[in-house]
Amino acid sequence: MDVHGTPIAPELTSRVIAITLDQLRAVPEVIAVAGGSGKAQAIHSTLKTGVISSLVTDTTTARILLESAMN
Repeated sequence: MDVHGTPIAPELTSRVIAITLDQLRAVPEVIAVAGGSGKAQAIHSTLKTGVISSLVTDTTTARILLESAMN
């Protein structure tokens, strides 16, 4: 996903064993577990998709995400 939460590598979809983004959107409660300040941008991009309803992360990453949301 890019920084706006838009999928950027659709050609990989046929090689991945997973549910699609549309299928994931149909799930009523999607909980993501991700952490580490180095992953903050990727987590932020994923949150922008609107698919994630709950996030479990560490304090440092949470602060980075909150700061980026305020800017």
